[in-house]
Amino acid sequence: MRRWKRALLSILVLCGLGTIGNSCSDLLGVPLDFPQIVFDTNGVMGLQPNGTLLVDAEPVAIRLEAGGAPARITGDRKLDVAIRLNEDCSLDGGTGGADIEVDGDVDLGPLGSFSGQLLAGEVLDFASRDSGGPTDEYEILSSVLQGELIHLYEGKNLLISITSPNSNFEGDCSVTFEGDVLGTISATPIPQ
Repeated sequence: MRRWKRALLSILVLCGLGTIGNSCSDLLGVPLDFPQIVFDTNGVMGLQPNGTLLVDAEPVAIRLEAGGAPARITGDRKLDVAIRLNEDCSLDGGTGGADIEVDGDVDLGPLGSFSGQLLAGEVLDFASRDSGGPTDEYEILSSVLQGELIHLYEGKNLLISITSPNSNFEGDCSVTFEGDVLGTISATPIPQ
């Protein structure tokens, strides 16, 4: 219990002081860090009748550090997310295999060129916010298990921050919903 309180206090201090990535996630309250991957507005998401939330989007760029130039992600780009939610929108778990997968080709200059599965992970947490209007927000916390870029995420988890315009989510996961997606995948420190 003491360890959990210390980890939470550390996150609150770091978020409040802006010492990690200058911000914290809005819903789960975890500090945001680099690298950060941006995904575009061509994506879609939806809750299936069986409680599986699916996200299908295309990553477009990765930024390794604050103020650094973004590197374009090209090739066969995809961000796939498949997680299970309970009717109250709490996380039920993953769907077997990697719950989060990011694919594409990227040239990171002196670090090298990478192609194929860039990152894959297992879901750890989920949060949602119904705006009362057509644009809703979601956050998905994930471990990093494998991928060509795993070396950039040592000691870190992933936080997928999703803005969903044209959404019909009303805060209830006992009914299906859908919407467009755009957002970022940020590194976030693993609590000690």
